[in-house]
Amino acid sequence: MSLLNAYNMAVELSNEEVIKAHIELIKEMKEDMKHNWSNAAILINKYAFFCKDLMEKPEDRLGG
Repeated sequence: MSLLNAYNMAVELSNEEVIKAHIELIKEMKEDMKHNWSNAAILINKYAFFCKDLMEKPEDRLGG
């Protein structure tokens, strides 16, 4: 499957605005890791702990 076919299929399953946002996020993540998966810990530090806290303490996210 070509990249264009994958993009078109993703748009069909969602919408173009959402897919473009995902692409931008992936680009940002790759830049954060300096295009090297051995630097994945950078993403873990940036996102994982924040997401874990949100999951464990939803009341903090909801302001209550």
